Amino acid sequence: MNLAAILLCAFTTSAGADAIVAADYTHPTERYPHGILGDKIEHAGLRVTLSDGRALSAVWSEKIVFEDTAPRLVDLNGDGAPEVIVVESHEDQGARLAIWGLDAEDRLVEKAFTPFIGNAFRWLAVEGAADMDGDGHIEIAYVDRPHLAKQLKVWRYVPQGEGAVNLALVATKDGLTNHQIGD
Repeated sequence: MNLAAILLCAFTTSAGADAIVAADYTHPTERYPHGILGDKIEHAGLRVTLSDGRALSAVWSEKIVFEDTAPRLVDLNGDGAPEVIVVESHEDQGARLAIWGLDAEDRLVEKAFTPFIGNAFRWLAVEGAADMDGDGHIEIAYVDRPHLAKQLKVWRYVPQGEGAVNLALVATKDGLTNHQIGD
């Protein structure tokens, strides 16, 4: 059984009918021609499938794309249902990490995000998500500009109540990379 099938089974059995069980990118586009992942095609849309079979989608305007290989499903708040971790890039401001999930009305919404890096064609490569320091909160690690800045950044996902969340920068380390251009 592959990892995606294992995660699907885990989220289907541990979460309610409104849980996200799969996610993928849609609406291929060449409007952000960075090519850091090997081609100049990125995606404008994000689609999630819920455990009850429904599909929900979000599509960005012409300024933002999902510059990423695949969305990552991780239960960030411990409720048994995953959120979706993605990399988004703005045509003028570069990449940022973003978290998508369901709101109280089961709509697909962006729940939290880091600041954009600040310049077009500046990217980040997600490393992983886990409770890295044992405090009960999930941290998400990525390498900021793995070919230039080479800085590992660790952000804590902190629920704020009423569905609001925050991402707080908790650690950085220079001199690291996790990506080669074209991979």
